[in-house]
Amino acid sequence: MGNHSKFCLGLPVLLVLMGPCIVFSQSSAHPGGVVDTGCGPWNLSPTPLPVVPMDDITVYAFSQTYDSRSDPQVLELSPDIVIRAWSKWDRDGVKPTDYKFSYVDDCHKSNIRFIGGTTATVLFADEFTPEDFDRIACRDAAGKIVKHDNIVPGAHRGSMASPEYRDYLVSIGKVQIDGGVDGIFFDEVDQDYQGETYDNNEGFDDFHLADFNSYLLAKYPKETDFAELFQMPPGNLLRRDLAPGDLRHNFNYLRYLADKGWASAPFNPGNPLAAEWGRTYDDHPEPGAKTFVSAAEPYRYFGPIVQELKDYAKKKYGRDLIITGNGILPNVDFESIGLWDYNHDGDNGTMADYVPVVDGHLNGAKSLQSVFQRFYKQSAVLAPGAPVVLFIDWPTPTLNRYTALPQNEREDYWRIYVAEAYANGIFFAFHLMTATGEPTADEQGMMPFFKNYTAFYHSHSALYHHVKPSDRKVQCSLSSAMVAVTEGKDRILVHVVNHEYERGFQEQHKVTLSIPFNKRPWKVTAVSPDQAADEPTNFAYTDGQISITLARLTAYSVVVVDY
Repeated sequence: MGNHSKFCLGLPVLLVLMGPCIVFSQSSAHPGGVVDTGCGPWNLSPTPLPVVPMDDITVYAFSQTYDSRSDPQVLELSPDIVIRAWSKWDRDGVKPTDYKFSYVDDCHKSNIRFIGGTTATVLFADEFTPEDFDRIACRDAAGKIVKHDNIVPGAHRGSMASPEYRDYLVSIGKVQIDGGVDGIFFDEVDQDYQGETYDNNEGFDDFHLADFNSYLLAKYPKETDFAELFQMPPGNLLRRDLAPGDLRHNFNYLRYLADKGWASAPFNPGNPLAAEWGRTYDDHPEPGAKTFVSAAEPYRYFGPIVQELKDYAKKKYGRDLIITGNGILPNVDFESIGLWDYNHDGDNGTMADYVPVVDGHLNGAKSLQSVFQRFYKQSAVLAPGAPVVLFIDWPTPTLNRYTALPQNEREDYWRIYVAEAYANGIFFAFHLMTATGEPTADEQGMMPFFKNYTAFYHSHSALYHHVKPSDRKVQCSLSSAMVAVTEGKDRILVHVVNHEYERGFQEQHKVTLSIPFNKRPWKVTAVSPDQAADEPTNFAYTDGQISITLARLTAYSVVVVDY
């Protein structure tokens, strides 16, 4: 990204209007006071970067500790990868001496890929000089720096549109790469639009405003009458003969909102530019880059950060860097989807309940299949080929409900929902540790179970790679069961998860399956973490149907049909 120190903005100029105080930034120091995001021309049809192959990774773990510490549970469990082992926060993680890089070495000795991390958008005032902070921090539609004391006292958001801020994120990534990490986890990439009350009233800093002008000029043909199309007044009209970042002489979206009376409500239904700006929720950008917001952060700002870090790791150390981020994003090598309340992930935009509980006990009758299937499809559009990995995010009520379950029901939680995830083409990271004091897996007696399940998924990794979810319809005699089909080369896999559950699994017997197929298989095998060994299974083939009977179904079984 180079040196962007030449972009130095002046002090804010206050313009007091009727009603609330509106702050318009006067950007100067570059000739004409022009703001430059350093991103160059817009690409309105962006494509994601190619992914690093991850076919050798089957077992994921989530453990996050302080940068200067390590988690012995990771070495004990020996997953294939730990997806966010630490994360830069405030000034902790800016210098090499902030990290315990011997932890990375220990993981590598056990063939564990180590993913470091940083917040992509949370910003504190002490991370920059007061002048730089004032320039880089995100503002609302009234021009005021947004407070995020809802995260922690003193938190704000840094503008991903700022070249200085992006350079800062790159520098943090390079420190960790020099320390040996295999990849970087970027948290909350598109949350610089979040708003103090989660209303998306944020991101109206100079850099975003300048790039919004560039976006509109790139999107619309030269003959467009912006005054007519967007009700822009003569004194605040988007012009092609002026630099897009000249916010004093060219269009200024903040001034527009103030003049229209929308400074406190920029998404007012009467605002014709609201649809052009767009919204983002839950770190899931809208596929297709159809708005400024859905095109800017995930592609225009985040993409070059990813590319620069990958180039750095490749040129300096000869290794492929793995990038991930919280949510469903383009330009990542695998998706890391944090599970938390107040999401919009459920059916018809409702909240998905990721740890369903009734009267303090696991509601094991609840399936999350439809949510997991949507995640797979959304990721296939935004980041083709990238694995999708779930983890219980924290500190959240979701995690609190999980840790409050009786131990046998905590184990059953993983027996149900890890199975549902893997059955529908995605993965689920075993939860070991947070950095905010919640009980660890070891403290809750979960490590023996996790080690046992890790062994199962390691020994059956071939069932979960080079396969894709299928829409093949399978008839199952157990109506409450979750049934999913994946297909690979010369094989069909029918996954069955038992949801007959009341404070424990109600084991089922003689569960029949009928699979439509145009040829007779040569072998059928029943595979399950609930049985000692894989079991060859009798079958019948009649009139294009393969008929199979599972002698028993405890939590999860996979019927492997080889043909």
